[in-house]
Formats: sequence, C-alpha cells, structure tokens
Amino acid sequence: MSKAFIEWIRAIRWQSYEGAKRRWRSNLVVLECLHSEFLHITNELAKHYRTHHKEDYPLLRSIPRSGRLVVSAILSELGDIRRFTNESELSNYIVE
Repeated sequence: MSKAFIEWIRAIRWQSYEGAKRRWRSNLVVLECLHSEFLHITNELAKHYRTHHKEDYPLLRSIPRSGRLVVSAILSELGDIRRFTNESELSNYIVE
C-alpha cells in the first residue's frame, strides 16, 4: 500500500448515505495508522540491519527490486549469510 493509494482513496467523493461515508472515513484513519506503523517498523528494521550487517545489507540492497523490507526479512531469516560457504548450503537451509 502506498501513500499515493491512500491519497487516491481520500480523494474519492462518496455518493452514498452519510453512515457509509463515516465508515469509509473511519476505515481510512485505520489504513493511515497501519501504513504509518508499517513505515516506522520498516525504517527501524533497516536501521538495525544497516548498523549490524554493514557489509551484507548494502550488498543485498544492490539486487534489483530488493527494498529495505525484503533485505531486512532476508537477514532476519538467515542471520549471518557468510556462514554459508556456497549457494547449495544456502538453498538447502531455505528449503528445510
């Protein structure tokens, strides 16, 4: 969910009755809160992994389409990726 998506929803002019409009506004507040928390947690995770995995974090980020959240998830699942001596070990660990 992106900020643009939330803004798109906010810009919709609902033609329904007032109760439905209130529910949509309430849902939008919840959506914005969840989005804010998601961004905060993503930033905290990225900061942690940039600090504690100084070599691996930027290397994994250099992979196309691997954003902060994906790289943080990879590092949280695998820990020290240098413990794998080759791609077969990594692959076997992931499959198990």
